[in-house]
Amino acid sequence: MSGTTQSGTPITALKVATTIAATDNVLGVVKNPDGTQEAQQVPVGVIGGAVSEAAGIPAAVQAAENAATTAQAASDASYKNATQAMNDKLGVAGGAAQLDSKAQLLLQGESSLAITPATAASGTTPATPAKLKPLLPLDETATVGNGGNTLGDAVSQAAGAVQATGGDASKTISIAKGATAPRALSDRQADIVSVADFAGTTVTEQFIAADKSGRGKITIPAGTDLALDGSDDLSAANHSIPVTDDKTVVNGQTNNRGNYVHWSAYGSAPDTFNPTVGPEHLKQAGIAARDNGAVIFMNVGDSIGAIASDPCEIAVYPNAIVEMLKRDNPGVKIDHRNMAIGGTHWSDFINPNYGAPDWQDPKSGESWQSCCARQNPDVVILHFLGNDIPNFSPANVYSAVNFWKSQEKVPDIIFGVTYRPSYSNAVDPGESELTYYTEAWQRAFQASVGWLKTYCQANGFGYIDFDRYVASARDGYDPEDVALSMVPALAGTSLPSYENWLELSSDNYANGKWEMPHAPSAVGTYADECTDASLAFDLDAIPGTFIVALNPMGNDGLNITFDCGVYVWFDDASGFITWSYSDGVIDPNTNKQTTNIPIPANVSQSNPVRMCVEAVGARVRVRVFTPFTNNPSWYPNYPLFYYGTGLATVCDILMARPLDARQYSLTMSQIGGKNIKFHRICVGDRSRPGPDVHRYVPSTPCYDLYSEIDGNVQLIGGSNAYHMNSQGVRDTQWRAVRDQVWRVYSYEQNPVLQTGSFAGTNGNFILGKPTTAPGSYLWYDNGGLNIAIQPGSGSAGTYLMAYTNGGLDSTIGQGGYVSISDKFYTFTHFTSHLFNKTVNICGNTLGVAVDGETKTVYLNPPTAAPASPTDGGNNGEVRIDDNYLYICRDGKWRRIAFDTTWS
Repeated sequence: MSGTTQSGTPITALKVATTIAATDNVLGVVKNPDGTQEAQQVPVGVIGGAVSEAAGIPAAVQAAENAATTAQAASDASYKNATQAMNDKLGVAGGAAQLDSKAQLLLQGESSLAITPATAASGTTPATPAKLKPLLPLDETATVGNGGNTLGDAVSQAAGAVQATGGDASKTISIAKGATAPRALSDRQADIVSVADFAGTTVTEQFIAADKSGRGKITIPAGTDLALDGSDDLSAANHSIPVTDDKTVVNGQTNNRGNYVHWSAYGSAPDTFNPTVGPEHLKQAGIAARDNGAVIFMNVGDSIGAIASDPCEIAVYPNAIVEMLKRDNPGVKIDHRNMAIGGTHWSDFINPNYGAPDWQDPKSGESWQSCCARQNPDVVILHFLGNDIPNFSPANVYSAVNFWKSQEKVPDIIFGVTYRPSYSNAVDPGESELTYYTEAWQRAFQASVGWLKTYCQANGFGYIDFDRYVASARDGYDPEDVALSMVPALAGTSLPSYENWLELSSDNYANGKWEMPHAPSAVGTYADECTDASLAFDLDAIPGTFIVALNPMGNDGLNITFDCGVYVWFDDASGFITWSYSDGVIDPNTNKQTTNIPIPANVSQSNPVRMCVEAVGARVRVRVFTPFTNNPSWYPNYPLFYYGTGLATVCDILMARPLDARQYSLTMSQIGGKNIKFHRICVGDRSRPGPDVHRYVPSTPCYDLYSEIDGNVQLIGGSNAYHMNSQGVRDTQWRAVRDQVWRVYSYEQNPVLQTGSFAGTNGNFILGKPTTAPGSYLWYDNGGLNIAIQPGSGSAGTYLMAYTNGGLDSTIGQGGYVSISDKFYTFTHFTSHLFNKTVNICGNTLGVAVDGETKTVYLNPPTAAPASPTDGGNNGEVRIDDNYLYICRDGKWRRIAFDTTWS
């Protein structure tokens, strides 16, 4: 084949095509079937196919396609199986986590993934999903953020961050809403300290740890089960005031050893109460102020009124009384005698052999009580009890009062009702044996101080209730008033039901007895641990004696002779109900009183004895139904019998009794085995800050009242036990004194003693101011009439002469003369007067008898001289015997001894 075209152009001279399509033709030499060769146009596609076929490409492609199809099928099956397996593992323990389409995760080196297993729901705990936890090892020297902090520092800071377990928020800063300055969250958290912020295996351990933080107030979280352990260590955790927003925590607390938890919604403890000392308790002081311009005030008792451990004598509360006597009675001199001796008891004062200490300057061998009496006081404060507990004998109080009443000048007697000491056992060496902090001592205190307080209320004595002020300031409640709530019936107790007959127990003497049940009231006060109660019930038989025992003998540290309570007799020979009472000292058989209530007759279950018994504070009342006079067919049925409506009062008295929480009982002679039916029982407890009393948020923790500084009592006083420091005295004792009214009783001038005088000359007896007329002596009355005794001849000693405007009034008597032997005579000008040897003028006894013939004046010769200062007599009455001249003044006899050397 030539190298040119037919025209002779060299092939190499032809243009080179830059693109070619499968449909384009190229010039080529093609071998014919006969073996010849010739030039032909050959399509590019034919050439390509021939080349591909020659290279085996179509077969290879087909094989590849077949392999791809097989691989795709296998891949699809594998993916399906893997997807299903993954789905089966998602969200299950030991399973897998799923990343969404936007997540990218590259794991290199020692990096790994961990799965937190999912948990199924259980009870109130919700289910939790599985969680992916990557572990990414990083170089701790790498820097983090723009501050250049290393990764190691960042990790350390994160470990202590608020989000970390056990971490703090000291590095986390925030600004409170509405505030302008940032604060660390840990500082803000410390504003309110909770017991939950302190470690401990029990709530008691947490409480003690929180108290040691010294924050003053600690919070109890809502829902806390405040079941404390009542330990001595708990009693010493008294530096704080614990509060809570959850009232159920307050009402549910147990074994707190004086560390009461208070509801934050309560108001603040009051600073003042109504007075329990007033002018009516200071009558002798009023007489002394009027007659002498001075009052002798004495305090007698134990160390609370003595100097004790206070830093100076003027800090003790009797000096507050001196100050108030001066302020309330300006111009009256107050002469103070402090005769208190530390460590003493009621029994020491009444013991005639208990010697007075030298610092009281006694006479040789003089007893304490005699030394006190020799001071001749007008007002006496008696303050014992702290050393008597738990062996307090109320009879000693009676003896002390009787001693002072036997004095020639009977002073006003005021009682200091002592306060409860510290609950803490962290006391000074030498004081632990006093056991003030034990629950047994505290219960005995409640019984003893309750008896003394109600004794004062029942007998009209003024008293300073220090215990009330300490209970309010420290314990957050007022023990003065109590609310009663009903006790629901409880199976298995002595009150299994209401409105059903219950059989009374019987002893060997056929006496029936019933005791209060161990059943809680509607607010949780147990009926056998109450201080106050009301019971409405029926009896189906008449008892001989019915006893409401409010303090059985031998209980809770009181030494008493008789059961404290009310005694009612249904078998008196008079046919009427008779009653008496005992405060533990008074013999109930010596003061019986007969009522006008007939003893019930024909008693049965259909005609029972319907009664109501109530004991609230010092007041005790017993009522029984008796048919009405005007409506004899009326009977108190439902619901009136719940309340005792329509019942007649057997007795309604104020009496001394203990006020500790206890089990009352009813004892009924001669009806053992008979039945009782209860309509309603209500109880209350004033011995603790529970739901029955008025509660407050305290104003001071216990520790602040009694603590010393560095163990030195000379600095602010204190004892860590009973003696308060000067701040505690200020906040409680002085406050109690200042709330009393110390103005003494105001007496008017006595007209008999101020205007009467005696003259022995010529047998004259002078009444009032003499007139200008010789021999006439006048009594001035407000009716314009003058009465005179005319000495001298004639009518002397026989008649009273009636003067009007300076002359005899002939319309009175016989020509102006009235015989003193007339039994009655009424003056037309003013009130009537009795003339019968002893002459009464203007309500005062003149007390003069005249023997007219001898002109001798006799002073009540037929009347016996008084045997004691308290014998009956009239103001201004005069009596005489061989040794004394007696004058009755202000309800008490005074006497003047005759000079035995003159004869």
